[in-house]
Amino acid sequence: MPRARVVVSASLLALIAAGCGGGSSTQPAKEEAGGDSSGTGGEDAGDSGAGSQDAGADGSRDGATGEGGSPADATVGDSTVASDAPADVAHAEAAAGDAGSKDATVADAGGGSDATTTPDGSGDGASGMDAAPDAAAEAGQDSGVDAGTEASAGCTGNPCGDGGTCVPDGSAYTCNCGAGYVSVNGACVCDMNGTFASQFTIASSWSGVTDVEDATNAPSYSWSLRTQTYDSSGNLVVKTTPCGVTAPDVCGNGFPDITTNEAYAQYLPTSDYGLSTMPVVTVPTISLPNALPGQAYTEPQTALLLGISLTDPLGAWPAADSNVGGSSPTNGAAWVDSDGDGQLGVTTYSVPPGGISMTTSPNPPVSYGSTSTACPRGDAGATRELYDYWPAYDVLPPHRITRFYDASRTISSLSGTITSCDSSGVSLIEGTVGGPDTDGGAGQMHTDVRIGGCAIVTAADAGAADAGGSACAAVVVNQYDGQPQTQHVTSASFIIKRVAGTTTCAQVRAMSFP
Repeated sequence: MPRARVVVSASLLALIAAGCGGGSSTQPAKEEAGGDSSGTGGEDAGDSGAGSQDAGADGSRDGATGEGGSPADATVGDSTVASDAPADVAHAEAAAGDAGSKDATVADAGGGSDATTTPDGSGDGASGMDAAPDAAAEAGQDSGVDAGTEASAGCTGNPCGDGGTCVPDGSAYTCNCGAGYVSVNGACVCDMNGTFASQFTIASSWSGVTDVEDATNAPSYSWSLRTQTYDSSGNLVVKTTPCGVTAPDVCGNGFPDITTNEAYAQYLPTSDYGLSTMPVVTVPTISLPNALPGQAYTEPQTALLLGISLTDPLGAWPAADSNVGGSSPTNGAAWVDSDGDGQLGVTTYSVPPGGISMTTSPNPPVSYGSTSTACPRGDAGATRELYDYWPAYDVLPPHRITRFYDASRTISSLSGTITSCDSSGVSLIEGTVGGPDTDGGAGQMHTDVRIGGCAIVTAADAGAADAGGSACAAVVVNQYDGQPQTQHVTSASFIIKRVAGTTTCAQVRAMSFP
């Protein structure tokens, strides 16, 4: 059996889950997807509006939020802003006598120095009317200046930031945060609440594999929807729902007298995304008290499990499919029917001879023509290779595999920058995807896979888009599952952008990023 194709197949299946850790709508230029890659997967793929506001920007803010909000406690962080009143201010108040206290107001709420005193309506006639000028005369011209300085002292240094208006309250202050900003620890920062779409752009490489052409930085893409919750202490909770992923084509060099040069590709149907049985990843709480453009944004390592459960998602990975379930599973590993089709793990499909459209069941994330746009990689001017099912060399001529039943894990982290903020809040975050892998360089995202079964295509339905076939022989399953997983990620980047709360996975896959 040509080991090479098996090796790449196992790693390829792991890469399918790599993201499972958006005018006009356009698909990213997908070098690996054959044929016409345009379209929307049968759903409305219009850009749902990156600037649309979802949650947390409806005028309800933590702390003071304009006229409708309750005045925030006069604090910065945990410290109350206060100071003793100057002697001449106290003297002026005493001189007012029965005229009632006078409220010092600042014309410029941003810290202007002009101040006026106005009656509060509690004066007692002419004697009260005379009290204010008498007090001013006694205190001298400086009393008005000092009162204004005292009233705006809490706003010194613009503690609310550019996203809000500082309103002095004696020696303290409150922040009226503008649209797209919320109060966090006494300052106005960009609102992180809402719905966001993300795209990962992933480059993978492999070399020295018999009967398979080398690949360097072969591109693939993954998409997800994110629901974010942000509180007044700057704590961010993120829940991520996978929306789709592509995988690189594998270019076969042929096996003498058995197969010709041909291309192989594998996909997870788009109809799987949104199923209640599919995983949702909750990122550990992130402390982000200063969410402003230019600030760093990081997410810790998390594991996305597809088709499997583990006691410790970041712990040991089973060395073989026999270590999943049974009497002695590794790290409590158990098969999970993530797509609800009654098979072990999750079912991934092979691109059939002749290709398949994204609007044809079982609905790949992109359309594939009859030939691969990527294969052969070594000669861009050469005739493109035809797609075919993966070979199963338990017999000759080989059976062809139409489906794999597998489990995968992707471990990744994010490190980037908040790029922009608008009236909806944070609108764009960009950066790199990392992880524990070192194969493609330090800190790359890592993928694992186990294959629990497969189906071979029969002569009767060869070439069908969704050929059913029959179960692979155990020897074939073991051959595919038992090979080293040598494919590795060499680089990956991410873009996260705000979208409307009604955005669907189909719209995320079709939208442009950023």
